[in-house]
Amino acid sequence: MNESLTAISNELQEEHARLSEQSESLAAELRRVEQQLKQVRSAVKALTGKPSAKPAGKTSKPCASKADVVLVIETLLRSQPAMSLADLRTRVEQRIVKAGKSRMGLALRFKEAIATSRFRETEHGVSLATNDRLPVNCPKGEPHGDQTD
Repeated sequence: MNESLTAISNELQEEHARLSEQSESLAAELRRVEQQLKQVRSAVKALTGKPSAKPAGKTSKPCASKADVVLVIETLLRSQPAMSLADLRTRVEQRIVKAGKSRMGLALRFKEAIATSRFRETEHGVSLATNDRLPVNCPKGEPHGDQTD
């Protein structure tokens, strides 16, 4: 390395060390202030008998299960033969929330549900894997136009 690059490298290492030290100092200060805040909350609660501004915990809605999500997807796809993945995800979320369930874990449950053998993804979107919902002009057992030869 030439001298100018070495000098720049040294300056950057010094700056890194300075910033690391400052970061550690600020983190320690934050921990100290958070401890003081916790003590003040406890004192307020003890004196007034009222809960502090920090909520103790709220009751949560139940999470949707994989079976719940599969059922909603099947219902949606029975009324519309194929939907884009994004549109289906949005509609499933709306139905789940409307049913009083939490969104917590919904993205994973949706992925798991779509991966089941009940559904298939094509260039037209997601559809039921069975012939439960055929287009009006397509007799049962014949290709629907989304199958390739």
